[in-house]
Formats: sequence, structure tokens, C-alpha cells
Amino acid sequence: MIPVVESCFGAAIGVLLGRPLFIAVLAGVSLLGQTTLPSQITSAALVSFGANKQKVIVWQVISIVLWGTLFGILATLGLPVRNK
Repeated sequence: MIPVVESCFGAAIGVLLGRPLFIAVLAGVSLLGQTTLPSQITSAALVSFGANKQKVIVWQVISIVLWGTLFGILATLGLPVRNK
């Protein structure tokens, strides 16, 4: 599967946790793909490779909530996100 190329680490974690490979790849790409590409691109790629639209939407929503929460906490704590 080509989406594995985008997020091998996330897929490996999913497989180690006992998820089927396709679900592990979908979750890995959704959660970790945000570090390299915008969610619009990863979502379109997943659907074009045959992933179920509803599952992609669910995982993208989970990813956006988690990343938003993480950066909200970092901002609240005043931790630097970028080095100047």
C-alpha cells in the first residue's frame, strides 16, 4: 500500500497494537501525516487509494482534535514550539 510510505512509524505502532494493517495505515497516516502534509492532502490520498470515506473522516477528526489539544496545551504552558 502506498500510504505506508507516508507514515511507516504510525503504521508499525498500529500493527504492534494488534490492528489490521489497513486500519493501522489509515490511523498512522491520519495521526502522523499532519507533520509533513496538510490534512486535506492526506485525506484525498487515502480516499484515492481506496480507504472508506467515513473512516478517513473519523480519523482526520481525531487527529485534528489531538494535534489542536497538544498545541493548545503547549501554548498555555508557554513552551516554545519553534527555535528562534
